[in-house]
Amino acid sequence: MFTYKKDVFELLEQNGYTQYWSAKNGNILGNRTLQKLKNKDNVQLKTMALCAGLLKCHIGDLWDVDENDPEIKALLEIDHPISDKRRTGRKTSKEA
Repeated sequence: MFTYKKDVFELLEQNGYTQYWSAKNGNILGNRTLQKLKNKDNVQLKTMALCAGLLKCHIGDLWDVDENDPEIKALLEIDHPISDKRRTGRKTSKEA
């Protein structure tokens, strides 16, 4: 769903947010989460926001949306209320 623009794990380490720091501060970033960041695996949006906050940047500076991901493609094809596609169904009083 998301692709890494930067090595977030390395950036965290460079800024002092190490495994030791996390454990010392109540496992802010758990071992499993740190391993996911290290392997550039998918992480929760909450984790992405936390990393961006720690690194004083925006999520978009660290991750990008992969528009070729099947889940994203399916979401983009939904008939959104603001789209130019007209919904079918009961007519309003103005259309009748």
